[in-house]
Amino acid sequence: MGRAAVLDTDPGFDQGADSRPVETTLLELVQTLGDLTDDDREVVEVVLELLREDRVRLTGNFAGQRLVLA
Repeated sequence: MGRAAVLDTDPGFDQGADSRPVETTLLELVQTLGDLTDDDREVVEVVLELLREDRVRLTGNFAGQRLVLA
């Protein structure tokens, strides 16, 4: 999970208690992460991690929806 580590160590990324989740659509999030890696499993893993940690809030069709792994 190399790309998540990049997000954690980015000096421009504020993880403070006052930071708000990034608002984006699921499509934009997947496309952006897909530009960073060719590994689809890594994309899914990072999306789930960002959602679990409340670092991303989905807008658009998936706004307010709970994503469940089957």
